[in-house]
Amino acid sequence: MRWLLLLPLLSACAQPVPLTPAEAEAACRAELARDGQVSTSIGIGIGSGGPRVRGGLSTSTTLGTGTPEQRLAACIQRRIEGRGPPPRVGIAIGRSIS
Repeated sequence: MRWLLLLPLLSACAQPVPLTPAEAEAACRAELARDGQVSTSIGIGIGSGGPRVRGGLSTSTTLGTGTPEQRLAACIQRRIEGRGPPPRVGIAIGRSIS
């Protein structure tokens, strides 16, 4: 019976579900709009080691070539077929202060 607790965890590891063309286009437009944007994060907490503060900047981009229209078409096709996202490359810079 305990194995039932693992089902939600295992379902998260499942292959991506194929999307309809309209869903795929919406998801891909959002994905391509985020390419190259910088995101920031900040964290403040207290633990057994005392207070901690963490901050960071990160950016990533989808590996791919071609015009934005070609990248959008490739993304839509990939999503319709149920394939996972393409490889991404990024950089993250952060600092943790204890």
